[in-house]
Amino acid sequence: MTRRRKNRWKRRALGVFTLILVGAASYGFQRAKAWATAEGRFPIREVRVKGNDLLWEGEILDIASVERGGNILRLDVDGVEERLSRSGWVRKAAVRRIPPGRVDLRIEEREPWMLLLDGEHPLFVDREGAVFPALGKEQSLDLPILVDRSGRPGKIVAELAEAFPAGDGWFDQRIAQMEIDEEGSVSLWEIPYGTKIRLGMGAFPAKVERLRAVLADWERKSERYGEVDLRFANQVIARDPVHEKEKKRS
Repeated sequence: MTRRRKNRWKRRALGVFTLILVGAASYGFQRAKAWATAEGRFPIREVRVKGNDLLWEGEILDIASVERGGNILRLDVDGVEERLSRSGWVRKAAVRRIPPGRVDLRIEEREPWMLLLDGEHPLFVDREGAVFPALGKEQSLDLPILVDRSGRPGKIVAELAEAFPAGDGWFDQRIAQMEIDEEGSVSLWEIPYGTKIRLGMGAFPAKVERLRAVLADWERKSERYGEVDLRFANQVIARDPVHEKEKKRS
């Protein structure tokens, strides 16, 4: 047998041997996987919920639908995370398997910013403009009321949130109600004097900056007006409907 034919035979033999090893490993892996994922092995014995503040643990467990006693290795992690995220209340969800039998559900709740009055079913709205069910929790939260006639409250609320940074607290402390009319124009009602603040549409950060300056000036001078109109560029118009006087400030 020539050297060339001998080398060719060795290569073929090596290829066949490699296929046999791969096949055996694959067969062994499949058998091991079938054994590990069989019903009754590695059962889910505990489900822990982390990160919830307003949602009750039972509500999260109902939404997640993780079956206790089921094989932990067969748990559809992506499916559980998707169900939690679709609930409306959950901004982010992460599911982690902790062998041999524990599942952790870590969630980030949406934080209610306003209470949207929508017929008989009140809803929450967060700073991102997401709308989600109140689930009766409006009784434990003191939130500004949102009355919407535009049909697109989420987009407008998200734009308005840019003017009121998270943690500032000014909106929560000073505003009792917000109204969006059919055209999308925004009006606010201030606490404690009931002053109507007409913000109009868009450019909210600049308008709110002027508003804060005017209100601070009024407090120093002990002045108060029934309405503040900021719909016009670089102007603040204050109206007193009782005494029918109007004051403009550039």
